[in-house]
Amino acid sequence: MKIRLLTCFLMSFFGFFLIINSVAFAAATTPLPSRIPTPDTSTGATGTPQQQMVDYLLPYPGMLADHPLYPLKLLRDRLLDFLIRDPVKRVEFNLLMADKRLAMGIALTEKGNHKLAEETVSKGEKYFVLSLDELQRAKEQNRDIHSSLLDRLAKSGTKHNEVVQNLKKQSPEDIQKGYDTSLSLIAENRERIVSFGR
Repeated sequence: MKIRLLTCFLMSFFGFFLIINSVAFAAATTPLPSRIPTPDTSTGATGTPQQQMVDYLLPYPGMLADHPLYPLKLLRDRLLDFLIRDPVKRVEFNLLMADKRLAMGIALTEKGNHKLAEETVSKGEKYFVLSLDELQRAKEQNRDIHSSLLDRLAKSGTKHNEVVQNLKKQSPEDIQKGYDTSLSLIAENRERIVSFGR
């Protein structure tokens, strides 16, 4: 009996330690706000204006969706989502999840798994929508929303647009339609971000 209690206690402690450790790691991998370079309007060799890429770092994606233990990661993420009650922290968490899914999409595309990459990016854009929904809730509760968070959302939206367009170009035609849906959702999200800034 004592051995069972000790085993249960140790397993619970280990599980709690993993959750706390993953929260700390997720907070450490959140990109700091960075500036977007102004578009370079100089003309290239072709005579057309060229734009620089968005200066926004995506977090390390961690375990990819094609890994056999990925369902455990999803369970952990859902548990963390359930435990976070502050709307502003939920904005940050959902933004992190959206950015990680986008980074996973890049890695999966590089591995040649285009279908799973598109599905993962699509789920990431839904996390972005959840982030904006939580931002709306925080505004309705008259919470103090720092301008750096709005800036980070705007930069992330721009980065999502840039990356999804690139992933679409690299994908087979039957997969590109899914990316079109994500791009329209990104456009809606970017409009919502602009409306929050007003």
